[in-house]
Formats: sequence, structure tokens, C-alpha cells
Amino acid sequence: MGLGGAIVSIFSSCTFPPYSRTNVELNNCTDDTLFIGISFCDDFDRIECIVHSGENRNPISTFDTATIFIDRDKVIKRYAFIYPDSPCYIHINTHLYNNNDTFYFFLVKKGDVIKCLWDEIRSKKLYRKCIVTKDKNGEFDRNIRYQD
Repeated sequence: MGLGGAIVSIFSSCTFPPYSRTNVELNNCTDDTLFIGISFCDDFDRIECIVHSGENRNPISTFDTATIFIDRDKVIKRYAFIYPDSPCYIHINTHLYNNNDTFYFFLVKKGDVIKCLWDEIRSKKLYRKCIVTKDKNGEFDRNIRYQD
């Protein structure tokens, strides 16, 4: 599946009823500005939701406000880039959140998103993963970091 299908999946799975949505606050604990996609399985092509910036930063320049076109009508906007060591959040279907024990965060550096096609990011594996599981109290670690 190309990014077109992933983007459709991202937006459709995170916004439609019948379940309510909740905001889950996270923190980018890396030193990189990232695009972060979330999946409920260990598959880059099955990204369900994207993480949004929790900060209302002013753009450094007019170039920082650009929208990145993936396909003809699929885009990644500036709010989808998470700055280093900053808060972020996801709008997630409460049912999915409560009924999954593991989340897979796919971390792509901003520079790679801007200069590479999505298929190239996938084929060259220009992403890293952060796998998060519920602890014994049913809570997730909300700090996103690189895992080797």
C-alpha cells in the first residue's frame, strides 16, 4: 500500500464514530523534528493516526509553513512535525486506545519527509520505531524515544 492508502487510513480511522475520541498527550524525547505515525501492528504501511504538535510555535520563516504534498491531494502539514523535546498529542478512538496493549510509533525525520517520496522512505527504511506497551497498571509510557 502506498502513502495514499496510509493517509486515507490515517484520517478515516481517527475521526469517524461510533466511538468517542480522546486526546492522548505525549512527548518527543528525541533531538530531532519528527513526523510520527502510529500503528496498532508492526507495519509501516498500516499507520492509523498521526501525532500532532502540542506547541503553537511561530514559523521561523515563510518556508517553515509549507505544506508537503505526498500525492496529488494528500498532504502533511506543518502541525504534523513534532519539535525536539516538546509535547505532542493524538486524537484517538477511545475504543482502539482501551483495547490495544501495544502501539508502534514510526518516527521519520523532517528532512527525510521533505526530500524523499513516501515509497523511498519505506523502501530505504528511513524511519525508526518506538514500541510502547501497557505496563502492569494499564498505562503507556508517553515519552517517545528512539529504540535500537
